[in-house]
Amino acid sequence: VEAAREVAVSSPLAFEPYFVIAQVAAQQGRRDEALALMLETLKRRPNYLLTRLHLAMLYGQANQGREAFQHLNFLLRYAS
Repeated sequence: VEAAREVAVSSPLAFEPYFVIAQVAAQQGRRDEALALMLETLKRRPNYLLTRLHLAMLYGQANQGREAFQHLNFLLRYAS
């Protein structure tokens, strides 16, 4: 995680560090932090499908079905 934070600082346009740190936060049960980091990842790389999938899962866990559906819908449209 510390290495990802260093990359985030040294490469301000990179999305990968935010994605990695978000996954760690989610695994540790810090859903709000994970969600904020995934949203930052989305802002930096809107078409990265794994970000959309993780956002759908995080929103689903937070009982925010509308937001989860938006990301699932994106994935379904992209896949077809």
